[in-house]
Amino acid sequence: MAKHGDFPDTPGLQGSEPYLCGDGGSDETVPLGRLVEKAFLAERYETVGKVKEMLGGHGPVSSVVVTDQGKPAGLIMSLHLDRALSGKYGVSLYWAKTVDLLMDDDFLALDADMPLEEAAGLAMAREPEKVHDHVIVLDQEGVAGIVSVQNMLSTLARLRHERSEKLRSLNTSLENLNEELREAHGQMAQEIAMLASLQSQLLPSLDAAPKGLVVKSLYRPSGQASGDYFDIFSLDYDEEVVRIVVADVSGHGARAAFLMGIIRTLFQMSLRQSLPLDKTLGLVNEQLISIVGKDLDSLTVFAADLNRSRRRIHYINAGHCPGLLMRLGRRPEALHAGHPLLGFFPMEFEIKEAPFEDRTELFLFTDGFFEWDVIPGRQLGLDRFWDLAIEAMEQGGTFPASIMDRLGAETEGEPEFRDDLTALWIKADYGGE
Repeated sequence: MAKHGDFPDTPGLQGSEPYLCGDGGSDETVPLGRLVEKAFLAERYETVGKVKEMLGGHGPVSSVVVTDQGKPAGLIMSLHLDRALSGKYGVSLYWAKTVDLLMDDDFLALDADMPLEEAAGLAMAREPEKVHDHVIVLDQEGVAGIVSVQNMLSTLARLRHERSEKLRSLNTSLENLNEELREAHGQMAQEIAMLASLQSQLLPSLDAAPKGLVVKSLYRPSGQASGDYFDIFSLDYDEEVVRIVVADVSGHGARAAFLMGIIRTLFQMSLRQSLPLDKTLGLVNEQLISIVGKDLDSLTVFAADLNRSRRRIHYINAGHCPGLLMRLGRRPEALHAGHPLLGFFPMEFEIKEAPFEDRTELFLFTDGFFEWDVIPGRQLGLDRFWDLAIEAMEQGGTFPASIMDRLGAETEGEPEFRDDLTALWIKADYGGE
């Protein structure tokens, strides 16, 4: 176990509440404890089957902390557990065995008071196969919870952006610019309206969906110009493969729209150059780092190649919301991020795959759908949106448009979305080929 800070006695909890919430301000060193999420705990002599049920019963939960007499003894990531059970004899071999046979006892445990920057550095310095494993957070009472690497990196990006904005505002005299801003306002409104019009023309027309697929989309920018992007097109070098993309550029307005246009161009260029999925993501990441430099812009993306003849989907999720995969007669499956968001550092990409038989459905969406306040101070959250999406998909009808009615029922009045909304729904209809 990699451990930093004091290691206190840990009471036998079965799921602790977050240690501390809130932004913490942009002028202070933010402790790791402010990012803590609920940790689900299981004693090391619990069975693998019980732990699998624990992971599967809480929506997109991705880890369980294994304890020994109340102290952390290991970590079980959902991905690693599924990999062990998916072998030919995995279930029969491990299901009734104790979870300590499969747990990772070389986990990273950090003190809740550790500065976020230092904690992120230690997490990213781990072996490549562990770089996305959750970090266990400890306080004086024991296990405070867990923190994901994605949460640490995105929070650092947000804090850097906030500090940059504050310094910029201190060096700007708004009083001297008021007159110029009034004169420029009208012209800017016209230019942004023109940009929004051009941007909408870049989105794909779904009037003629690829053969064997039913495709629907939902696109609602928070302003006139959006940083969201989706696309679907057949590959020139293999007509049986359809490439699917949903991406979300940080920020809003003209700058985000400009970067979105660049991202679209890169994906279209990969089509002409016959680039495979992993090389395409590498190109996008490399160019984004080169273009934005230290401006703290970033990108999340879910990109997939759907092979209609082989009936399989190959995908890469880089810091994006989990894709919702529904296969006939099976429980909904979350296609989680396997890589952090793009635009910060070079990386290699691993392609994952899943079956995509007839009547299989895939729902992709951006975080604007669940990052809004149901009541002041309480967001809808991914777990609740996930449940609403499954209910709407199972009902069918006008999905994904029908999800908006369900979101409206979660609050009094109309939901006040702060971010762009983009969703793409694909259903296999090979019988209609």
